[in-house]
Amino acid sequence: MADITVSMTLGRGKVKVQSYLVPLFVCCLAAGMLLPGVSATAIKGTATKCTGLASCSYTISGGGSASASGGIGGYVGQNFTFSGGFVSYQLPGEALVTSANGVYSGTAINTKVFTSTAGLIYKLTGTFTTVDANNNKIVKGSTSGYVGIKGHSVITLLNGTIVFNPTNIDATVTSVTCNPSNFVFAGNSTTCTVTVTDLASASSIPTGTVAFSIAGFNSGTFKPLQCKLSSGSCSTQFTPSAADSGTYAYTIIASYKGTGAYYKSSASTTVTATFT
Repeated sequence: MADITVSMTLGRGKVKVQSYLVPLFVCCLAAGMLLPGVSATAIKGTATKCTGLASCSYTISGGGSASASGGIGGYVGQNFTFSGGFVSYQLPGEALVTSANGVYSGTAINTKVFTSTAGLIYKLTGTFTTVDANNNKIVKGSTSGYVGIKGHSVITLLNGTIVFNPTNIDATVTSVTCNPSNFVFAGNSTTCTVTVTDLASASSIPTGTVAFSIAGFNSGTFKPLQCKLSSGSCSTQFTPSAADSGTYAYTIIASYKGTGAYYKSSASTTVTATFT
């Protein structure tokens, strides 16, 4: 609770002083404070330096920094797309987060919007989705700006920005195992069980569906092709397609689709079947 005193000027110069006992929760929200893990507005940053067409550093408003990098191939003067990059960042009041590969993608478009001694000017836009390791919530964001290239070197940076949009979507991790994982095929199948875990809250159990697929050239069937999570888990039966004599490996992928509260994730496992 917080003790708040209010003074009011009444008629004839009289002053009335009244004390109120207000819940601290209301007090703090009224003062503009936020609950942990919740952001009411986007967090923005400004580019300070680029070492490549899609590799820039930023300062974050309110304290902090960020860097985003995506690999681009081709020749100066062409339009590019990029993917498979990374974003690392330190938001105000939080520890440094270094994302996994594959979260940063976008385009670099050769444009004549500016006439500059910098040479070719590229309009750079990108998007990313990362897991904030401080609370295991999903953060979505974007980058934009203009980069000048001359002689394959970045010499001009114009209007470069990065935006972070924290969400209340929990990150998840998916695991899948098949039993048996090695078997002699004679019309047999294996049971594949998938489990989805909420990384943000140990007491929260993800809901939704999981889809199964096979990577590579070997094939087979799943029954069912999708399963609905119950207490965070569900199963399917996998039967490999008939093949010539020999031992074959099957990479089984379980893809959790996510919901409005839980973010998507996936996992894979390998089973082998021997045909005689």
